[in-house]
Amino acid sequence: MSTSQQRGGRGGRRGQLTVYLVMAEPWAFTAALDSVVPDGTDPDRPICGRLTKTTPKAARAGLAMILYVRSEVCLRTMITLSISFGWCCGRPHPERPEIQFDKRTFFPGRFIYEEEDGAIYAGDVGEPDRVHLNPPVARKRKPRGVSNRKTEQRAPLQSLIRTWLSKAHSIDPLRAVRPASFILDAKGINKLSSVHPDHIKTVGDVAAALGETEEWMMEWGAQIMEIITDYDTEIHVQSTERPAPAKGRKVQETNIEYEPRAKRAKITAVSH
Repeated sequence: MSTSQQRGGRGGRRGQLTVYLVMAEPWAFTAALDSVVPDGTDPDRPICGRLTKTTPKAARAGLAMILYVRSEVCLRTMITLSISFGWCCGRPHPERPEIQFDKRTFFPGRFIYEEEDGAIYAGDVGEPDRVHLNPPVARKRKPRGVSNRKTEQRAPLQSLIRTWLSKAHSIDPLRAVRPASFILDAKGINKLSSVHPDHIKTVGDVAAALGETEEWMMEWGAQIMEIITDYDTEIHVQSTERPAPAKGRKVQETNIEYEPRAKRAKITAVSH
């Protein structure tokens, strides 16, 4: 504390207005003072009590300086200095509010403050135009798109595509220099079988799903599109041919004797 006063006094030696800025780290406002040795003769006695070789900086700090930065009253009063000019310190002065020092008078920029909850502001609590620098970001809900093809529909479609691929490669004029995977590899087959039918409506959709070029699309896209279209048409026909469950079904109890046991079991039969 004595060093701080000596450095602060340097500003007034030239007879000009000087701003003495004291900055403190966050731990200075939360450090425990329970271990302070009650020795009023040493203003710089450490807040940890007894020092050792491994005592950290926060524990070595002098008690007077900790009390100074935590002060709620005039800082000049704490060090018994009188006021002889227009401003004093940044602490409240209820009796003479006009002498309270406003940092923004000499520092046009904003001071940065961090609250206990981690919120960071440009501007102090009392400044009405303070800016919240790290507001919580609301996560935008992703629009729910069309789901993938049903799992039970994928394997049959993959089988159809593999059959076509084997035949297409066997008649490919360049089969000697390019393998079947050059036309369509296993990853591409899995991709095509997982895309929802609503996303595969054109040859361009096939190429887009695989990330293929226009040249590839012109050579193979139409054939693959035909396989997918025929497959989806067959699935649709099968689903429409299934008998729909009857509405208002009557349930009656029927007794049927099961062999070889002689016991009679009760089951439920449905009449349409």
